[in-house]
Amino acid sequence: VPGTHRLGLLSEWGHTITPEQEAMYCPEDKVVYLEAEAGEAFLLHNWLLHGSGVNTIDTPRRAFSVCYMDGRTRRLSDGSTFPIVFGKGALNPDELEMATSR
Repeated sequence: VPGTHRLGLLSEWGHTITPEQEAMYCPEDKVVYLEAEAGEAFLLHNWLLHGSGVNTIDTPRRAFSVCYMDGRTRRLSDGSTFPIVFGKGALNPDELEMATSR
């Protein structure tokens, strides 16, 4: 929905919005549908309200999400850092500094 990134982060955890928020911020006349050919991609602001329908073909749909932030950014809940890469083999800024100072 164009311009919704200007509303700020609408959900506590940055994931889905409530049905009430969807009704308020995503009226059908404001929704813009983007279609991509194979190999094409979209670049969206993290806070832009967006979604996709169910994949109705046998070919898997792939998504890649990147969030750029200062490496010193800390979680408000416990002060811990964010990993540079999520999942198996993830690095946090302190580990990266140790690894690159050798």
